Amino acid sequence: MLQDNEIVSWFWHLTDVLPVLTNMNLLFQATLPLPHKLFEKVWGARKGLCDMVGQRPCAPEFAVMKEADVTHNTKFGVFAERFLSTYGAEEGNEIRSGNVRHLKLEWRDCCEYMADQLDERFPFESMEVYQLVQVVDPRLWETGNFGAEMTAATALSELLRMFEIPLCGIVDLPKVVASFQAFKCSNRTPKLIEKYLRMDPKTERVDESKIYDLYWVVVQEMPESKDWAVFCLFMLVLTTGNAISERGFSAMSNVHTKSRSQLSVKQCRANMIISFNGASYQDFANRLNAESLEKGKTWWGFVDNLNSL
Repeated sequence: MLQDNEIVSWFWHLTDVLPVLTNMNLLFQATLPLPHKLFEKVWGARKGLCDMVGQRPCAPEFAVMKEADVTHNTKFGVFAERFLSTYGAEEGNEIRSGNVRHLKLEWRDCCEYMADQLDERFPFESMEVYQLVQVVDPRLWETGNFGAEMTAATALSELLRMFEIPLCGIVDLPKVVASFQAFKCSNRTPKLIEKYLRMDPKTERVDESKIYDLYWVVVQEMPESKDWAVFCLFMLVLTTGNAISERGFSAMSNVHTKSRSQLSVKQCRANMIISFNGASYQDFANRLNAESLEKGKTWWGFVDNLNSL
């Protein structure tokens, strides 16, 4: 089957497609949610899929080429084109013009399906919100895409309007815009951006989770910008995927086992808090061992030779 040119051509097509979705999936598996990166990743993935198939001209959004428009000469991904133009003619059975069109139609269906899945998971209304949430990233204030003719200040105003009720009592809304301007104009801001959001020369990547550290420093050390920083931290806990909740379920399953199935919600929660914030098991065991073997101590928790357990 590996000598079948149609099978090999599918391999080249997937070599093009899979990195687009894999890079986006890294966002959903991050330890911390990164809402300020979601719009760029999802929109970029959809654009990448559509570019592979052929973006329809004059379309208001990125759209996969219509099936009727696919011909033998329709451009697809770099690897697929290289295979069809060189490798396909040199190895195995040569792919004829009709076979090429058939393959490209299947590739189009594959890309359209994945683009539809993105649209279903991230509907337009949600993407509008995540587009505005990019304003929490100070690197995008001058060049960010916040929507039609929107500046960072207008994007912030729109977010404040959307989240006014949830934010009530957390921050003083009228002060958020003022503290945003204070942070934007502060001499410390460029240094903080450089410290927390700089690119690692070895990996050539930015640790985007450091944005939480940046705003926590602002909360503690820049009182004139505290309202803006608290607002940003509120935005940065918006859910971008199900990884966080899945980890929560895993932690609960480790506590609420079959042998401890009668634990109440309160007991289960207490055990989870201990596992998150308490001492490690070995530190706790060592302390219990020392106390239980203390001379002259006879108590209900006495354990003889705990280390042998």
